[in-house]
Amino acid sequence: MNCFRCLKSMLLLVGFASFAFALDPGPKLPGVSEMKGERAVAIANASRQSTANDRPDDPLTAVGQCSPRLNFVQLAQAQNEPAQRQTIQSNPVTDRRSLKEAVGDRFKIGVGVGHQVLKQPDDAALIRQHFQILTPENCMKPQSIHPKEDQWNFEASDQFAEFARDNKLDVVGHCLVWAKDDRTDEWMKQENGQPVSRETLLRRIETHIETVVGRYGDVVTMWDVLNEALADTGDNLLRDSVYSRATGIDFIVTAFKTARAKDPDALLIYNDYNDHKPEKREKLIRLLTELREKGAPVDAYGMQGHFELGENEIPQLRKTFDELRKLKIKVVVSELDIDVVTRGRWWADNGSHREELAKYDPYKDGLPSEIQQKQIEQYVQLFKLFEEYPDLIVRISFWNLHDGQSWLNYFPWNRVNYPLLFDRERKPKPAFDAVYETLRSARPGGAKAAP
Repeated sequence: MNCFRCLKSMLLLVGFASFAFALDPGPKLPGVSEMKGERAVAIANASRQSTANDRPDDPLTAVGQCSPRLNFVQLAQAQNEPAQRQTIQSNPVTDRRSLKEAVGDRFKIGVGVGHQVLKQPDDAALIRQHFQILTPENCMKPQSIHPKEDQWNFEASDQFAEFARDNKLDVVGHCLVWAKDDRTDEWMKQENGQPVSRETLLRRIETHIETVVGRYGDVVTMWDVLNEALADTGDNLLRDSVYSRATGIDFIVTAFKTARAKDPDALLIYNDYNDHKPEKREKLIRLLTELREKGAPVDAYGMQGHFELGENEIPQLRKTFDELRKLKIKVVVSELDIDVVTRGRWWADNGSHREELAKYDPYKDGLPSEIQQKQIEQYVQLFKLFEEYPDLIVRISFWNLHDGQSWLNYFPWNRVNYPLLFDRERKPKPAFDAVYETLRSARPGGAKAAP
């Protein structure tokens, strides 16, 4: 009988504790913004009214990584409250600084991540604390979302969009057309066993864009309509691809017009890499000029921004921004990082250094302080430059969330890299400190972000 009474008392205490926990489930994750940024229509209107393939900058991970998975919201719903509280207590966010608060309303600050990242509670918390807009790394690309003409794979992209809606974040739709043959499925390139005709290709582009934009237009405020159409070298304006062979420049015009018709409020972007370099910059300006003449509603140029340590990019970037200002084209920095194990030699001398570089992993035991300092200085110079163009820059997005998730750990060879502002434990690095202070000091009127 005494044992029974003891057991009864213990059950009563447990019941009371559960009731108390329900009244006070513990603190929310810090840094979560309750305010969604304004729709990109204001940016687009202002713009109009103001009149791993074999190249260095391809942040593509395996398409297989886009297989559907639970997102963070679904994962959280499957867990009980005590488990959530324990996670928060064991992984406290003690640094309350926020990139988005330091930026204010000058431009959007964002990050590109794989949809699988969103199911990780610590990653989700870091995203909410610092960023306003998300780019899906792979799952919304044509090969992932539309593998056959009559087959669509929306599950991963739906989860990505759901996470953004639930957390009051905007999304960059990336990308509607990727103008490279090795990033285009055979069904898009073929017609009855022959190369696809101009009419069929344009119709397929229209169908793809209408379907994707129609599905995600409520949460996407910016679309990467066209990705990487320019030729890297030589005299040709456009990269040799099924698109340029079949239609010339018209596939780009069709893509932008279709996107605008389906989503009048979004910012429409042409996205590419290395266009700050003189030869390719000339092609970029020529392309944007021709597109405008043909009535393509291009609002912004997406500068990917995959820089290498020690690259003297500032003078060329300034020239590029000045030319885009003349065209009244806005700029988004779409995929920013700084590679400290530089990759340029991988393509030099017809690839003769690749066997040597494949074994090159100089910082596997940590990043030397002098290399870290050089990266800090380069990041600061970039953000100071961006602040010189407040009428031009409308978004800056990093590519991947922290060093451990960066594509530069394995492209174009496997090595330990440190290209971002957060380390592998998701802690702010000295580069974060420097960028944060640069952003905070540039706030209008000298206003300061929350400490």
